[in-house]
Amino acid sequence: MKKITFLLVLFALAFNTASAQTVFDFDTNAVDNGNNVTEAIDGITVTFNNDTSTDPDDTSAVAASSFGGSSGDIVLASSASSATFTFSEAVDVNSIIAIEAATASLDYTFTPTGGSNSPVVVSLVGGVAPTVNLNWTGVTSFTVTSSGGFMAFDDLSVSAIASSPSGIVFDFDTNAVDNGNNITEAIDGITVTFNNDTSTDPDDTVYTGSADGYGGASGFAVLASGSSATFTFSEAVDVNSIIAVELFGRTLNYTFTPTGGSNSPVVVSLVDGVLGSAVDLNWTGVTSFTVTSSGGLMAFDDLSVSDATLSIPVNYISQKTRVYPNPVQNILNIKNVSDLKYINVYNSLGQMVLQSKQEHIDVSNLTKGMYILQIHTAAGTETKRIIKK
Repeated sequence: MKKITFLLVLFALAFNTASAQTVFDFDTNAVDNGNNVTEAIDGITVTFNNDTSTDPDDTSAVAASSFGGSSGDIVLASSASSATFTFSEAVDVNSIIAIEAATASLDYTFTPTGGSNSPVVVSLVGGVAPTVNLNWTGVTSFTVTSSGGFMAFDDLSVSAIASSPSGIVFDFDTNAVDNGNNITEAIDGITVTFNNDTSTDPDDTVYTGSADGYGGASGFAVLASGSSATFTFSEAVDVNSIIAVELFGRTLNYTFTPTGGSNSPVVVSLVDGVLGSAVDLNWTGVTSFTVTSSGGLMAFDDLSVSDATLSIPVNYISQKTRVYPNPVQNILNIKNVSDLKYINVYNSLGQMVLQSKQEHIDVSNLTKGMYILQIHTAAGTETKRIIKK
């Protein structure tokens, strides 16, 4: 079943030549809520706000309906110097029809939020503007400003962003099961088993008095009262990170040793019993790993992994594309890619953290860890895995 799912993922990425466009025309689906206008199409909702709630937006400004290529109802910001479009999820913004309904000659400035995009300035001569090409990626909202007047808009064209690779976080809260001498938790078909080094001192998921709030831990944590503990997976996974805490308040080293794949052990120091952030492991193809120390109360929370079958760095559109250096510290280079549209960068939890239209990407501000690149071209989508050091 997993092989079939993986093949479907491959085919979906290989033949995704272009994202379907959604056009908000503010006609039959639009809802005027008094001080904002909302429209939902294809699972995406856009909200249009005037800069003042005392001058509500209007979807029936008929006087502007034939300007600039607009048709039917439009959204209008009356006597306002700015207006904002907000999306229910990050989208790629293609274009919009913009009108100065008072027939003045003004400049409109379009400023996006989200992604790596630049503002766009257009001049509306005699009150009429052609379609404004924005070509932004990963946008959550954008604001339009002018020196005043009646700003009207129609036919906002956007594209949904392709789904990101999925990540799994074992937080050992509601899904965890304490079996007496081990703890199991199953998420998305993957089960992790946590074992202490002795069955006479069972692990505990209800030890919240000391672990909760330490090193970023929250809720329940798994506890090993001994010198070693082991995490075993029901299938090979890519291990991203884990929160580790030494509950006796001492300064100790924890050694993380993986089984499976070509990975190296990781050693971290817990100063005064608290590790300030998650331990970045960045292992691939791991079936289990053991943590050892000189003793104490070892506690763990938020074990982050990815399904190894979904993060294999397979080329879907070319065997020539190069991503280097990998691991990377500052500038990541993409070579031998044709007709590049944009590149999405996702963290181990599947959250998009960066977008670029360039073949040289500055990743210096990213934290250390594993990331997934989705390289979108005119021919399709290619996925690569990188390590930020």
